Amino acid sequence: MLKAIKVLEKKICFKKYCIQQVVCINRNMQYKPYFYIIKHLPTQRYYAGCKYSSPDSNNFMTETGYQTSSKIIKQIIVDEGLNSFHIKKIKHFDTKEQVLIYEHKFLSKIDAKNNDMFFNRSNGESNFVNKGGYKLTKTTKRKMSKLKSRECIDKQNAEKRSRSKEVYEKAVNSRKCNGLPWHDEESRNKISSGNKKRWSNDENKEEHSKIMKEYYEVNPVSLKTREKISARVKGNGNPMYGKQHSEETKQKLKEAWKKRKNAKKNQSFSEDDLF
Repeated sequence: MLKAIKVLEKKICFKKYCIQQVVCINRNMQYKPYFYIIKHLPTQRYYAGCKYSSPDSNNFMTETGYQTSSKIIKQIIVDEGLNSFHIKKIKHFDTKEQVLIYEHKFLSKIDAKNNDMFFNRSNGESNFVNKGGYKLTKTTKRKMSKLKSRECIDKQNAEKRSRSKEVYEKAVNSRKCNGLPWHDEESRNKISSGNKKRWSNDENKEEHSKIMKEYYEVNPVSLKTREKISARVKGNGNPMYGKQHSEETKQKLKEAWKKRKNAKKNQSFSEDDLF
């Protein structure tokens, strides 16, 4: 009888030890950086992101916990509540760098910012990962984290435009004084062939498109500027005013549209692709 009791006590102690180990592992996982995917139930759209600063995955998408950094998602939560979202996936990592790299790879693979099934407006390109191993001072970190005001951005852009204008006018006046044309025939041909070579490369096109998108996200064109451009290209100001596309050009436009349409179709995927 005593032997049976001792055996039972050992089993109970062993079970308690196993439970403690599981709880300890869960606690360690709880506070690790994590990548997540959430689903908006009414629209069946997704949002993917990561959390590496003070991470606590147990409180993710709760009233008192982290609710993503997206302004779009936050507004939906205000309008519809947290119950309108469902957590599809949480994946933990050991370091901040690992989770940021994983997030960027995932978002780039599905092209989330151009994918109608996702709320994401970027593919994680702007995430800063310190690959050089150097340490930033507290002052530098504070400056980097502080958002620029609209006034500051406008001031910087005005300075850039004025500098560019001064340089251009100086070059023009210099050529005029020396009686030289702006570009001779040979220079124009060189510029033309260089541009043709540059823009025939698809990688260059994509890289330029990416840079311009990122620029206009930070520096959107004002309504006043849009109205000026619109007025300038109306009627006689439009390069195609009174003209028609040739059959060759129409065929090129048709093929380009087909490519864009097929690319959009290839972005579609099932929920199984997320896991």
